[in-house]
Amino acid sequence: MTTATSDARAPTTAPSVPTATTDDFINGLADMMAYSARTPILRRPDDYGLAYEDVFFPAQDGVTVEGWFIPADSDRLIVCNHPMPCNRYGYPGHLEPWTNFGGFEVNFLPEYKILHEAGYNVQRLSARRLQADRGHQGGHRPDTRRPGP
Repeated sequence: MTTATSDARAPTTAPSVPTATTDDFINGLADMMAYSARTPILRRPDDYGLAYEDVFFPAQDGVTVEGWFIPADSDRLIVCNHPMPCNRYGYPGHLEPWTNFGGFEVNFLPEYKILHEAGYNVQRLSARRLQADRGHQGGHRPDTRRPGP
């Protein structure tokens, strides 16, 4: 007895070999991690009705880590971090020259507001290299491949 098979089934294939597009994507991620440029902080907690303090933490190597502290009336604390290439506000991907990361803005402030309204103190830190420019590279390599200001 033979069993009929359906031609409608998708054939099973082996995992694909990386293409130029895959390689471009991977190389772009690696460049972003190694050479991310500082981005402007376009929004601040007080734009959302949140009281906050600018805070500064000295690292052992002398680099000052910057952040915001959004106080709440509780003993609960959430420490937030951000992915590359964002900063503590988010990412201005809707503006040049940062549109190559999807072309849209990332804004973390609404989430901070939700956490604050839920009763949490929010401590928001910026990655060392992606904070305000204070004349240092923050522990990351400067981008020597491209001319800069």
